[in-house]
Parts: sequence; structure tokens; C-alpha cells
Amino acid sequence: MQAVRGGKVAIDVNGERGEFFRSFKGLRQGDPLSPLLFNLVGDALSAMLTSACSAGDIKGVTPYLVEGGHTHLQYADDTIIFLDHSENNVRNLKFILFCFEAMSGLKINFEKSEVYTVGLEATEQFRIAGVFVCKVHFPHNPPGSSCQRL
Repeated sequence: MQAVRGGKVAIDVNGERGEFFRSFKGLRQGDPLSPLLFNLVGDALSAMLTSACSAGDIKGVTPYLVEGGHTHLQYADDTIIFLDHSENNVRNLKFILFCFEAMSGLKINFEKSEVYTVGLEATEQFRIAGVFVCKVHFPHNPPGSSCQRL
């Protein structure tokens, strides 16, 4: 049972190791349980997005291929969300993400998030990025360049 409770850790500061202490909260980096826990939480986000699409709160892309359209893809610890560009979709997605944060106890880092748009005017792209307070990328920009709303 001791292995389940966690191990002892020490912190190196300037090459000198401090005293060992027991960790009581969270998982250590590289813990084999981490991917399973992420999949459980990621599945909850997936269910929330699918439910919102079914209820008509958000509308995905390519509705002619899948009823309601594709709303998201998840791979490893990344989630890509696809939406029709209406303001209602954008605001509802923001609300869904806030609900997800409240439910899971996780915090979405919008500074590391990006908005990619296709076929929209620059003002519309910045308006959408402004809702999420994140970077916006234009599809015609060369790789590595970005415009950021401050």
C-alpha cells in the first residue's frame, strides 16, 4: 500500500540535494497513471462537446459528412476544436470550456492556445481570438509568424 501513496522526493538547488520529503498530492512526472487520468478527463470534455453539438449549442464543420459536423479531435494531450465561425458558437464554446474547468479542476491555458481561421476577414479573426484571449494565426502566414492580440 505504501507504493500507492507516493514516493519521497528531494529538490536539487544549485547542485545540492535537499532533504527528502513525502508528496501527498498529485502525481509525479512520468507516473504511468497520468495517461489514464488524462484520458478520463479528455473523455469528459469530448462528451461535453458532443452533447453541446447535439443540443445545437455549437455547430461543427463539415455537417454534410457527419450529423452536426466535426467538433473536435483529441490526440495525446492535445485537443483541436472545430467550429462554424458564428459568434454564438464562439461564446457557447467559451462557456463550455469554463464549465469544463469548474468540473475538472483543471485550468485551460489560453496563452498556449491558438485560433486558426479559414475564410474570415482579419477583424473577425481578431474578434474571435479576443473572446478566448489567445493567439490568432492566419492560414496564409508563413510558418512561425503570428499576430497576437494584446
